[in-house]
Amino acid sequence: MKASKFHKEEYKNWRNYDEEQFQERDFQRQKAYDAEHAIRDKMSNNKKYDSREEIQKRVDKICSYKWFTSRWGNHQIRVIHKTHGSWAYGNYHKKHIRLPEWAWNDLIVLHELAHAITPPETGGRHGRYWAATFLELVEKVMSKADYIVLRESFKTHGVKYSQKRRLSEETKEKMRDHMKQVRQKSPIFNK
Repeated sequence: MKASKFHKEEYKNWRNYDEEQFQERDFQRQKAYDAEHAIRDKMSNNKKYDSREEIQKRVDKICSYKWFTSRWGNHQIRVIHKTHGSWAYGNYHKKHIRLPEWAWNDLIVLHELAHAITPPETGGRHGRYWAATFLELVEKVMSKADYIVLRESFKTHGVKYSQKRRLSEETKEKMRDHMKQVRQKSPIFNK
């Protein structure tokens, strides 16, 4: 399903919570940072940049690709050179990414670009949908090999990147019945 065509209700499949009134915390931020840090030197195509203008050209080119626009729609993301502070930042509502000089490489640029194109309705700044978006960007922009390295690091560090499994009441009932039968037959549960 194309993200640009998602209806707000469909975003629930990506959120880590069920009730609209609860604000989701950034449940896997540290896991995502740890996963990236662990593989930063293992990425074969992690291009480095010398200027903000060079990054802006790269982001503009990425956002103009047919696969990008068919997946996420048309975006014009502004790249801002962040001269103070030590963290990089991507903003969906303002459609910009702020990057200090240490972050001038493809991995961080794509991390922040994923933030800039991930709607808040998907839940969590580093939620499942953001992680899936980041992985897809790495695969398309960097390489399949880098995608595999990042995906394996996500798995190792417990970063969730697929839709949350939703079960019908009928399926849940079948699973409960099955577990009841397993417990009745198992010596572990019958002591």
